[in-house]
Amino acid sequence: MDREDIIRFLTRSPLFQDLEPGILQDLADRLEVETHRGGSVIHEPAGPAVDRLRIIKEGAVKITLPFGRNDDALIDYRGTGEILGFLSLLTGGRPRGEAVTLEDTTFFVLDRATTLNLLKSQPAFAQQFFSDFYNRYVHKPHREIGKKKLLYGGGERLLFTTPVGELVKRALITASEDISIREAAEIMMAHRIGSLVLLNALGLPSGIVTNKDFRDRVVSRNRDVSQPVRRIQSVSLVKAEAAEHCIEALFKMLHYNIRHLLVVEGGRLKGIVTAQDLLRLQGTSPIAIVQELESQPSIDGLVDPAARIQSMVGAFLQEGVKTNHILRILNEVYDRLIRQVVSLEERRVGRAPLPYCFLSLGCAGRKEQVFMLTQRNALLFADPPSPEAAETAARYFGELSHAVVRALERLGFPAREGSASVHEACPFHSSTAWKNRFFEWIERADRGSIEASLPVLDFRARFGDETLAEDLRSAVFDRIARHRIFLNVMGLTIVKTSPPISAFKRFILEKEGQHKGCFDLKQKGLKPLVDMVRLYALEEGIRETSTCERLDALRERSQHLRPYCQELEYAFEIMSGLWIRTQHEQYSAGAGAASSFLDPDRLNRLERQALRAIFTFIAKLQFLVQERHEPIKI
Repeated sequence: MDREDIIRFLTRSPLFQDLEPGILQDLADRLEVETHRGGSVIHEPAGPAVDRLRIIKEGAVKITLPFGRNDDALIDYRGTGEILGFLSLLTGGRPRGEAVTLEDTTFFVLDRATTLNLLKSQPAFAQQFFSDFYNRYVHKPHREIGKKKLLYGGGERLLFTTPVGELVKRALITASEDISIREAAEIMMAHRIGSLVLLNALGLPSGIVTNKDFRDRVVSRNRDVSQPVRRIQSVSLVKAEAAEHCIEALFKMLHYNIRHLLVVEGGRLKGIVTAQDLLRLQGTSPIAIVQELESQPSIDGLVDPAARIQSMVGAFLQEGVKTNHILRILNEVYDRLIRQVVSLEERRVGRAPLPYCFLSLGCAGRKEQVFMLTQRNALLFADPPSPEAAETAARYFGELSHAVVRALERLGFPAREGSASVHEACPFHSSTAWKNRFFEWIERADRGSIEASLPVLDFRARFGDETLAEDLRSAVFDRIARHRIFLNVMGLTIVKTSPPISAFKRFILEKEGQHKGCFDLKQKGLKPLVDMVRLYALEEGIRETSTCERLDALRERSQHLRPYCQELEYAFEIMSGLWIRTQHEQYSAGAGAASSFLDPDRLNRLERQALRAIFTFIAKLQFLVQERHEPIKI
């Protein structure tokens, strides 16, 4: 690289770009070049003082600071044009942290005397230098160490800002799927690993074999160990990008019910992350709670882990986890809890006489449940083949519904207010009966039927034969397509609930009662948005039930709503986040049944501005919905 190329490189760096041409030429002559292989330690706390300034020409470096006895905190990644080692260079002391190259990296190196002379003689260089110094070595380390203290200060503190790739500590061990079971076991023993990724003839991952596979499929069955290992492998390989945060890896493990995740970087396998890795990173994590839930043999054993689910909310909020991630993780955990409850009660009541499916409605059906709110569930079973079978089914599913409702009450989920019977708390019907109930709502198409159907239209299978739920959804969509007036009436009905904002963009507050000076964020803010998204999803035949998933699908399929999907996502994120925070504060204060009323005076200025804009935007969309569905006047 000649002098002109070096000068062009320096002028692209904020640190050097304001230097005079003569000074740049002098620097170009003084710079040396050094190259290090990936994984090289450039400096560390136990090493000597740094006497040279390194400027990254190509490559990348990871910076960590020691934390505790055997841990460290990730501080920064440095790339092309960025600097390394200036704190130690300034003080003459040993480095505070460790710098390791993430790949083959080339540096330009400037001696200490020249660097100090630049600081004294070039004000622009010094200003940029110390600005970068403050961010790199004061602000950012303080923030990251603070996160570590938050993580380890309590068992429930979670950290979801670490890239998954950071958890990969060793090279991935692979083997051919054609080797024998004995050979696979020997490889795992030799490398002291609990899993082995198997490759096909093309060198692509075809499966994974774990210690559990050896226990369950070899030892317990006395299998011949000379057989090919592919006969005992698990073929469902789930991958994560190295740059993804651990929260995404956690969600994938929960969602796919797996304990090993392949990590990919730049299209190549980087390594493997296990559930145990996440447990070590996060302390008491959702995975730990799920494992405890699924290991309990009785409802009594579920009480403690179920109570800890809500305790995760505070840690999520304190870590600044996005609302969408909070909803995804919590609802995966709640799903596991519900499945375990129904499974335990089914085991106690006895084998079901017909295939069935346990459904959740409302916010739980939309995967938007955060706290243990009032139960909104239902049970759907296959059509009985005879009157006698119908009587048997009615007795059995009545008993099962009653048992599940009572079990969920014990775990903290109250039954529906005003429920005169368990049948109202968890209605149970055959497939045909449920279809007829929906068909009646759709064909009546009046305000009463619309209001009754709205939460039920968000039904989602949580246990049992999911094909029953999908068959019901197909029948409902087909009937709606033939009775479009149902959607017209729905559109005119949902806009009756308007957001609490005046034409002058002032909040409309309660004027009396215990909520005087407040507005209902859930009923007046979130509900109108959720209702409109559901309406457009039904129009397009979108089968997803969560608001976020419906918006993703509508962005592709709805000509009418596509221009507004991004703003709707933002509005849902902001309002859901405020609602979750408000509910959490009330639960933490021991308020019992939390209220969704919000006092705008307790919000900061930016939050109030955001809500004013969101409510105004929702009112605008409601006007468009009303125009679209207004009956033609003759």
